[in-house]
Amino acid sequence: MLRATTTRYVIQSVEKKLMSEGGIILRHSDEQQLAQVVSIGRDVKDPVPLGAFLIINWHDAVAVKHENQQFYVIDYRAVHAVVEDYEYE
Repeated sequence: MLRATTTRYVIQSVEKKLMSEGGIILRHSDEQQLAQVVSIGRDVKDPVPLGAFLIINWHDAVAVKHENQQFYVIDYRAVHAVVEDYEYE
């Protein structure tokens, strides 16, 4: 597992999947791509809890592949908002 350092978050991209009546998985193109918090650095100001869903500045995200999974590392200042009561399917 990756561990965030100092003022960083380790996150994973989340895309909500929509299903048609026939069972085909669709991707809603208008929906904002979200991120989910995997690890929090010890110096993050006002940290959000692990597992929280975020809207972030993706241009500031550094892609990292670890154990065949895609993660991103961002500074806490790249977080624009926390999405409360988001239900991920």
